[in-house]
Amino acid sequence: MMSVQSDIQSLARRLRLPAIADYREYLAEDPEPLFLEGLLQLLQAELAGREERGFARRLKESRLSMLKTLDVFERHRLPHLPSTQIDELATCSFIRNHYNVLAVGNSGTGKTHLGMALGIEALRQGFSVRFAGVMPLLDQLIEARDNKELSQQMRPLENCDLLILDEFGYLHLSPPQASMLFQLFAIRHERKSTYVTTNLEFSKWVDSIGDLTLTAALVDRFAHKSILLNMNGPSYRLEEGRGATRNKKAREQ
Repeated sequence: MMSVQSDIQSLARRLRLPAIADYREYLAEDPEPLFLEGLLQLLQAELAGREERGFARRLKESRLSMLKTLDVFERHRLPHLPSTQIDELATCSFIRNHYNVLAVGNSGTGKTHLGMALGIEALRQGFSVRFAGVMPLLDQLIEARDNKELSQQMRPLENCDLLILDEFGYLHLSPPQASMLFQLFAIRHERKSTYVTTNLEFSKWVDSIGDLTLTAALVDRFAHKSILLNMNGPSYRLEEGRGATRNKKAREQ
């Protein structure tokens, strides 16, 4: 009985329902066990509903293009990425401690998949997430700056708990794009977490950014508190393409 009563009080406070948390003050007699069990079930249902609605809202706001999850992530394909490191990231402690993540590897090794899967885990734990391709996002922000709408566009990027930036380094940044990326990193520095997928290690970021001074400043802010993931390995997409070709040839024979 005491366990049920304490569970009711705990859930009611969590749901911000003070009158229900203090339900005994409103009853002339001690409630029957059946009443308490029913009340507890109602509170549990309300909590589950709120969590489901909250997850759906955060998922829509995240702009994740696909629902990739960790349970289908093929860890065994990445010889340089310990499974324990993935498990630690899935706890989202890096978000709580405002650490960044740099996923470095050749094309098709699951960098984006892992980023999206960690985004889903973060959403499930109540964090806000935003996903964007680096180049489209920078172009969007430059256009917003030209239209004097930059602060409005920058606000959700500044405040989200986890920002996932996909495919940095595949194309050269223009000076305005590089400056905008620096500004984005600067406003999130030591406040929020950013996950970046790239084919470039920190020492090669200048190849994409171009300016040595700006690159040094940008890397300094991102690398200060960061976790490096070595995701070099065989390309999933290349293997799938070869498999599809083999299957096609087999059907034609």
